[in-house]
Amino acid sequence: MTKKSRKELLSVNNIQIANYNFTKNELDENIILGEGGSGIVFKIEQEFVPEVNSTRAIKFFVFKDDLINKLDTYISTLNFEDEIVNISKFNHQNILKIIDGGYYKRDGINIPYIVSDFVSGKTLEELLENAELREQYFSRKESIFDLFKQILDGLIYLHNRQFYHCDIAPKNIFISLNSESYHVIIGDLGVGKTLDKQTKKENTEFLITGTRAFMPKSVSELKDTKVDYETLKSLQPLWDLHAVKLTFIECIEKIFKISIEAKTELSWLNALISIVQKNYDSLFDLQQKIEMVRPIHRTIAGLPELSESDGGSWKKLMPLNDVLFTYRIKKIANHPSLLRLRNVPQLLMGSIIFPGSNHTRYEHLLGTYENMRRVLIGLLKKEKFIELLNKETLELALISSLLANAARFPYSFAIHELRNSDKSILKQVNQKNLLDKILNYKEEDNGFKYSLLDTINQYFGEVDIDLVKKIICGSPSGFRKPEVQIIYSLLNSSIDVRVLDFLQRDPYHLGMSNGFQLDFESLVNFLDIHNNKIAITSPGVSSVEQVISARYWLYKNIYWNQPNRAYTAMLKQIIYGLIKENDFEKTIIDQFLFSTPTQLLHTFSGFATENAKILDLINLISSKRPRMFKRLYLINKSEEDSVLSGICDRISELKFSELDLLRTELESALSSIIKFDENKINILIDIPRDENKKLGKDINVVKYDKSITKLTDISGIVSGINNYFDSHLQWLRIYIHPDYKRQLKDNDNWKKTQASIKEFLISKLG
Repeated sequence: MTKKSRKELLSVNNIQIANYNFTKNELDENIILGEGGSGIVFKIEQEFVPEVNSTRAIKFFVFKDDLINKLDTYISTLNFEDEIVNISKFNHQNILKIIDGGYYKRDGINIPYIVSDFVSGKTLEELLENAELREQYFSRKESIFDLFKQILDGLIYLHNRQFYHCDIAPKNIFISLNSESYHVIIGDLGVGKTLDKQTKKENTEFLITGTRAFMPKSVSELKDTKVDYETLKSLQPLWDLHAVKLTFIECIEKIFKISIEAKTELSWLNALISIVQKNYDSLFDLQQKIEMVRPIHRTIAGLPELSESDGGSWKKLMPLNDVLFTYRIKKIANHPSLLRLRNVPQLLMGSIIFPGSNHTRYEHLLGTYENMRRVLIGLLKKEKFIELLNKETLELALISSLLANAARFPYSFAIHELRNSDKSILKQVNQKNLLDKILNYKEEDNGFKYSLLDTINQYFGEVDIDLVKKIICGSPSGFRKPEVQIIYSLLNSSIDVRVLDFLQRDPYHLGMSNGFQLDFESLVNFLDIHNNKIAITSPGVSSVEQVISARYWLYKNIYWNQPNRAYTAMLKQIIYGLIKENDFEKTIIDQFLFSTPTQLLHTFSGFATENAKILDLINLISSKRPRMFKRLYLINKSEEDSVLSGICDRISELKFSELDLLRTELESALSSIIKFDENKINILIDIPRDENKKLGKDINVVKYDKSITKLTDISGIVSGINNYFDSHLQWLRIYIHPDYKRQLKDNDNWKKTQASIKEFLISKLG
């Protein structure tokens, strides 16, 4: 019986996958991004939250027509469910991000599919075939090292996780292009295989598929057949290695317009040609050999941390940007007092709303350090900075950046907000005390008998740790030495190294257009000094506008969005409800170091055993499917009603104790409409406050004539954002317990509560 074709099976214009809309062309046909022997890829749109869409790609694992009949099956993957679990965990800047996966059922057939990020650009195959693009992106021939490095970084990341790609070829390597550079993303992970102990135990069969031209003979002889674990294990990693070397050979021949057998006038190119033709045991061995061919650069400022070609340094693979580690930086970064930050999420509800948001404070810590390292390298190219930044100062800057986020712990932001509203709350849980504990903590019986301070003193003995703490925590009187004030400015300004990290890292992990694209080197080139603080020259204004606009966008769509603020309001109410309990403050200080969010909530539960209201809030948050308070009322300062606008101002100035009293009074006022449970906190009031939003007010601009002006005076964009921010983003939200959703629908109660809340607010604060 003749089987249906792939096109007939998929009926491309009638596919429906929940939460995804297929993108149409001018003929109202689904846009096909590519198709090969093992599958077909379409362009789709995914909606994360209302009005926030992301372009994605969806691949269906269906053989092409000749293979369907030859193999007597439609489906091109045998172990889909196992592999989708594995590849969805991958998180690297050079690996295609898998967002979703499942089955599309058609004619009784479960067709596997995966959803991934959409890469706008070209495949490496297309780039190599386009002479104009080759000349544009490889006019500096040494940039081929960057291409090879990105490819190897991604594949080594996979191999370190015992995952083998099984179809490396230029057509499966995507290149995201911009005006001056490119970014490599390795795709088509769906045919890859995980070869770990668990796979071996399951006695899984594997189907050998892929591009025959990039297979070694031992693999091509088995193409389109099924093999067992031991057979496939014997083929890897040499299969991927063989394909990578053939890919590199094709790159060399196309970019340099030569035969791989040729000799050139470039000694490094001759060495590179020789290297890619030799045999290796691993991709790492190949990478090491290729790195040896790079030109040797001088050591910068006598510091190995600033010298990428130094023999004692290597890259730690990270999403977005790798981090250059030296031996002594590795010893500090790998200390348990800092590694604990791997248990601290960077974003509050990121992983609940955005599945890809699994990054941690540790990742941000390393990114901040790497940004400082890159900024210092850029500043040392300028005469005025060379005079200020000696070796001692540079080491001070590096250690300060490495410890800048060290005092973070789960839910520390909620305590920070409470303290901003009332400095008398949790006075001992401050950055200085926490940093002191982190630096001095050690457990001789639990694997680290040397404190973080011991380790820093051992490898950076000249660094004044008390000065580091002042730089991180702030000094009311400022800093006497101008170079120290500059370091402080690099860690505490609207364009500081911390801001420049999370502005790129958070959008990347949230799946927003592969992150915020910032020309980092150009921004550094525009940095200047005014009154011993970082300033910007006139040509750099547009770069800073980009940073401030991105920060505004993140506040609007992520940091201050409704779910995040509901979660924050619940946490603040929990902590405020427990602060009078005996030893609560001391317990936080004792346990913050190595507690996960779940463990800290468990600690809160222990204090709330006799407080039913707080215990209910904890249970809502800590359940397997967290239940958030629902928005009941919403206004901000832009309201046409001047009374309501003024109410927002007055509520934002209240201490939390005053806000809590207002909350209880409002709950009482609404009890005539909604039958509240007296053993629950039923209403929450929230208005976000951030005293240090870093929106450019602190940045001075050095104009062409060397005169100085404020950024807000020269940039309409930055000025507008500052004027607009509080009035349009600082929403006053009143939330209601999720148990009352049904009551609100009855008897027109929703409208009644709206009117009652407005009347209450005007009577109390109008």
